[in-house]
Amino acid sequence: MTERTRDIAIVGAGPSGLATAMHLVRLDPVWSGRIIILEKAAHPRPKQCTGAITRLGLDQLSLLGLTLDVPFVEIDELRLQYRNRSVSVRGRPIIVVAWRQEFDAWLASKARGMGIEILEDSPVQRLERAENLTLLYTPRETIRARVVVGADGSIGRVRRWLGARERPPHVARLLQVVTQATGDEPEHRDRTARLDFSGLQARLQGYYWDLPSLVQGGPRMSSGVYDARISSRRGRASLPDQLTVGILRGERQGEKLQLQSHPIHWFSPHNCFSGPGAILVGDAAGVDPVFGEGIGVALAYGAVAARAIQSAFHGRDFTFSTYRRFGYFRARTLDRRHPVGATRLAAIAFTSPPRFPPDRQAWPGRGR
Repeated sequence: MTERTRDIAIVGAGPSGLATAMHLVRLDPVWSGRIIILEKAAHPRPKQCTGAITRLGLDQLSLLGLTLDVPFVEIDELRLQYRNRSVSVRGRPIIVVAWRQEFDAWLASKARGMGIEILEDSPVQRLERAENLTLLYTPRETIRARVVVGADGSIGRVRRWLGARERPPHVARLLQVVTQATGDEPEHRDRTARLDFSGLQARLQGYYWDLPSLVQGGPRMSSGVYDARISSRRGRASLPDQLTVGILRGERQGEKLQLQSHPIHWFSPHNCFSGPGAILVGDAAGVDPVFGEGIGVALAYGAVAARAIQSAFHGRDFTFSTYRRFGYFRARTLDRRHPVGATRLAAIAFTSPPRFPPDRQAWPGRGR
């Protein structure tokens, strides 16, 4: 088996891993030859995700000098609903929805265009710390790296290798379906999306969503249920039941659905973020617990991680003992995004019904 050495090995070629590499190259182009990204699959690879990109995500793409260049649906109005009450947040757009499989492949092509090496079909089977380096074993070769970036998700190998444990575990549940659409649905026609918090009555710690989307260029509806599970002491809501009720509340017919489910690791300041020679980004570190936002937060982690890595090489200190401060205090996401803190806000939001006014009001969102 061949063996190579790189300064940085990034495990996972999703938004957080790719953004980390791209931000490093933007800080100094010499990084392009010092990074390797190991991806277990090959782009375009299937991904269970709604593909919603908020203003945070669009702003992060702008910081990378990128303009989204895949088919997407623009959403100008986000309706937050609780039973017969609702408020609306507007923007032009406030969210865009892309097909995640296509988005990741596009972002990977941009990274390759910057000279970043992505080794696909190369799952990391084992990691081993040897002196000041980490050895990453794949079926094709062994990579020796000074710094490892875990961008392989909440149940990824790097996070498990670091021995990350939380009590209680910070894991949310998600159930989603993608159904056929004609493009004539009110959501597609009026460019609106809906988040329904009525399930709080049935112990749901989150919301039901309806998003107009595109898959392979064709109109679809993405529907699902997000349960943050901030309070593990409360009983569990039935996600299939909440999904059915949500679809009916949207006056859509129920269908024979192919359900997709996966866990989400949410952000807490008490999460594990790093270890000697290693840092975590994206879902591995923790995403927004309030809305479960993944893509925008993942891209934002890339900017934070790049600065932390640059600082480590400048100071020759690879303990990453201060990475928590980079991730917690400097990221323009998560706790800095919510004045009372993301986890506290989620606990407040999901343990008591929202106090929406009887009549729908409009809140201005940010435009382009």
